[in-house]
Amino acid sequence: MNKNFLRFTKINKKIIFEKKNKKIALIIDRGRMGSAIYSTLLSGSLNKKYNCNINVYTSNNNSDIIKLYKSFGIKKIISSSFFSSLLKNFFSLINSILITLLSIKIFFFKNFEWFIKNFKYEGILIGDLIYDTYIRKKHRFINPKKDIYFLFIICATIYKINKILSFLNKKKIKFIIVSTNTFANYDSLFIRIGLKKKINVLEMLHSNDYVGILKYNNKKLKYGIRNIKNDENQKKLLFKLKKNTNYLNKFYKKRLNNKVQLKYTNNFDIKHANPNNLIISKNQFLKKFNLESEKFRKLVLFAPHAFSDAPHGAGYDLIFNDFYTFFTETCNQIIKNNNNQILWIIRPHPSSDLYGEENIIENYLIKKNLEKNIVLCPKYISTRNLIEICDTVITCKGTIGLEFAAFGKKPITCSYPPYSGFKISEDATSKKKFFKIINNINLNNFKLPDRKKILAQKILYFLETELSAKKLKQSKNLKDILININQNKSDSYWKELRHRIIKNRWFINDNLYKSLIKII
Repeated sequence: MNKNFLRFTKINKKIIFEKKNKKIALIIDRGRMGSAIYSTLLSGSLNKKYNCNINVYTSNNNSDIIKLYKSFGIKKIISSSFFSSLLKNFFSLINSILITLLSIKIFFFKNFEWFIKNFKYEGILIGDLIYDTYIRKKHRFINPKKDIYFLFIICATIYKINKILSFLNKKKIKFIIVSTNTFANYDSLFIRIGLKKKINVLEMLHSNDYVGILKYNNKKLKYGIRNIKNDENQKKLLFKLKKNTNYLNKFYKKRLNNKVQLKYTNNFDIKHANPNNLIISKNQFLKKFNLESEKFRKLVLFAPHAFSDAPHGAGYDLIFNDFYTFFTETCNQIIKNNNNQILWIIRPHPSSDLYGEENIIENYLIKKNLEKNIVLCPKYISTRNLIEICDTVITCKGTIGLEFAAFGKKPITCSYPPYSGFKISEDATSKKKFFKIINNINLNNFKLPDRKKILAQKILYFLETELSAKKLKQSKNLKDILININQNKSDSYWKELRHRIIKNRWFINDNLYKSLIKII
């Protein structure tokens, strides 16, 4: 790290002080500077209000992030580095290996679906976390195998759990502060173990223009932190929302044109989904494929997700193994059904290239030698255009389903998207029901009544403008530079932060820190 960061750590004022008791608030470090600052501000409020001592649990060997924590007054930094702790935890390692070997015996007679939904250790479901970690790289979702790498992840995860349980059994942990809930890392494992032990698990949700505090429970893990129907607080906020139809319509159009900052959807995805202002008619679209409009009763958009992007991260209750399986099994069902009255338009996720997933869908479709009623959507056709010409969309949990509903067209979804349960979508919670809907798609009317269309617009507005967490006052110090600090884009941002904390009289007088003390 450069000189401006070091200057910041030298002048930063402490907000955390040692307390004469054994209560601990534990920060699980993710190795990101911005997240570390927010977690530290939260821990500072717990230090002041509940007299908790603050510990940091980190697998990161970055000395700079340790300097950052210490500049706020944190003294206890616990190294959890996997490889460096092997010798110290030799018996735990042997135990993990033995349990993994026993797991092989069980797993040999089971498939991945069983593993994802049922594999537990010490009563804690971890199959989904291990599987997501396994398929994250090298496109392993295409042909997952029970290989050495998969077994290594099982062993490493069990080893981590043993370490966590040993640590928690020795300490009086009152709060756990995390920064993510995906993959088989320490954050995700601490969440699940913490909830089992009835420890408060908290996360600071933040971006450049908003901040809130989330308290985890088991429903948030099962259905996702943004699933409104299974979160009483979000339901109350949604139905308190007072926006007229005209306002909601304008927001919907602004969102499609990427002219409003969003809290749920990445603005980058909106930009890629709508690359131009070109609008073509249904007939013009069909002519591009030499197809006759009279032949088809419906045009159905099939919108797969980015395959590598933590399929169980937005709720582990998924009816498919992953997003790639959702794509392939749905394709197979469409082909098997052989309904020539429907034109199926398959469109890869707009951000799939960012995950290195170029041409995966294209290559799969070529191998299938598809019929003329299944086409690959050209990249230049925008989401905005597809919503107008298609009758409905098939998605697992995608926001595109809500976009269709907000336009007055009922989408087909599965596995509890955030907007499920409001009768604005054709929801399926099992493969049997999902495939039955697809098989009878030409019999269904997907036009939503006006009241449901308005409700869909309201839900879309809520998701994009409100948090699933308790809102806090934005930090004067961190506003508009947080993402750059988190991504270590430039040392100049630390210079700016240094100037701001001097001007605003340090973090102890920060709006965010003060609001945390009141709300926590």
